[in-house]
Amino acid sequence: MIKEVVSQFGSLDVLVNNAGITRDNLLMRMKEQEWDDVIDTNLKGVFNCIQKATPQMLRQRSGAIINLSSVVGAVGNPGQANYVATKAGVIGLTKSAARELASRGITVNAVAPGFIVSDMTDALSDELKEQMLTQIPLARFGQDTDIANTVAFLASDKAKYITGQTIHVNGGMYM
Repeated sequence: MIKEVVSQFGSLDVLVNNAGITRDNLLMRMKEQEWDDVIDTNLKGVFNCIQKATPQMLRQRSGAIINLSSVVGAVGNPGQANYVATKAGVIGLTKSAARELASRGITVNAVAPGFIVSDMTDALSDELKEQMLTQIPLARFGQDTDIANTVAFLASDKAKYITGQTIHVNGGMYM
């Protein structure tokens, strides 16, 4: 994947790690396979992509790595111990990678979305949506563009002095 990007574009300037799955279940009922599936995709996947992209960025002495986390990585959520563990892990991995790579001109940051309008939130009952909105000071769900704009900023030259940070995009749900 990395070789193809460099072959086609000449360099690898930005890596965005955005893959993620859920296998929700109460902790006491969670099967080990449910735990492993989420850990492998959401945390190990980020590790693998960073590890594969880093040699090219080191050669360039530049790059921006942006990892998608979640508000629940900071606050927890019942029935999502596996998902929460991965998203908290992504925040920790982001900080460690930022410390390791900063001296080589590579920034590493995370974006932690709150509730965003999506198929997943559309499927929720109106009652649950109303309950969730009471936790958000801006009193609305975010849009995918809210996340995309934050990622684009972190990938830009305007964010070259920002590293090791988690930008929370959640309408004030977590401050």
